[in-house]
Amino acid sequence: MAAQLLGMAAPFLPAETLQRITRWLPQADDPPINDGLAREAFAPLARLGAPQLLTETARSWATAPEKWTRRFAAAALLALAEDRQFENIPALLAVLAELMADPEPDVRKVAAEVLLALLPRSPAEVRRFLRDQARLGRRATARLIRQIWPALDAETQAVLQPWLRAASL
Repeated sequence: MAAQLLGMAAPFLPAETLQRITRWLPQADDPPINDGLAREAFAPLARLGAPQLLTETARSWATAPEKWTRRFAAAALLALAEDRQFENIPALLAVLAELMADPEPDVRKVAAEVLLALLPRSPAEVRRFLRDQARLGRRATARLIRQIWPALDAETQAVLQPWLRAASL
């Protein structure tokens, strides 16, 4: 309920809304709370514009030392990825790159959901992103890509397979 009220205030008080979200993040240590705050408070704020500010803020959340702040960053990206009005997919992928090798399975799970939401919207961009991420050879990234493997087309799987094998060694 509080997240919904905060989302309703977003058009009128965007800076204050962003500050409040940031203050609430340390207490958002439960997936439903985390997801609700992203969907109900952050997504309406993101629709207002200022993508540069929001991308920088989301990147700071994605690189935070606290697990739940990083998970919130992924949940915020998911809310935007599912919003057909939000079209800046390169910005989402740039922030998502920070989460691809996250040590926490909870964070990677939501990051995988972001990829699954973006895949039908922009398959070529997601394919290129996955290829670039796979080339880094990180095991956590390989595990994340394996989570979404069934959703990838045969061509993408063929491109990624050698990189995933190398990351598993």
